Amino acid sequence: MRSRPLMLWILLPATVPAAGSATPSITHDSFATRRPPAIQPVSVDARPYTVLAADSGETPVSAGQLLPEMEELNRLSEKLVQDARSGEAHAAAFRIESTLYREGLRALMLNNDRITPQEARIPQVLLLAMVRLSALLHAAAECKTGRYIVCPPELMSRLRAQQATVSGQLEKLGSLPGSSG
Repeated sequence: MRSRPLMLWILLPATVPAAGSATPSITHDSFATRRPPAIQPVSVDARPYTVLAADSGETPVSAGQLLPEMEELNRLSEKLVQDARSGEAHAAAFRIESTLYREGLRALMLNNDRITPQEARIPQVLLLAMVRLSALLHAAAECKTGRYIVCPPELMSRLRAQQATVSGQLEKLGSLPGSSG
């Protein structure tokens, strides 16, 4: 059984001095008022990638408004496929970047679901292709030899083919009339 990294949110409660006391005490109500820190932009190899918050107040109107995020995810996936192909990608960094891709895709899909007219959403075919690519990137992240990612040839050919599919569908979406927002 393989172990997974453990991620914890540590919430520090607000402290309130008790009546007649100089030392602060913890109140139960203070836990409800604390919020986790906002998601910050992330930098991978000196290129910024923004992790989208699923509950950002702005509701997208069409798939064209989400096109920059899709292009950003596409650039990240192209870099990951290239790194996997090189055989010199550090396993830890590759895993972090593939998780970043997966979470960015998750946020993109949540934002896409908020677009009200069904016809204005990102085509389901493109989203499914991106999900397949995410699964292949996750499989590639598990192919490590020592500290480096070394993928079998079959997985590499599937990664390249899926990346080409996603890039082609994204180009078609970007060239559609009305996709500029």
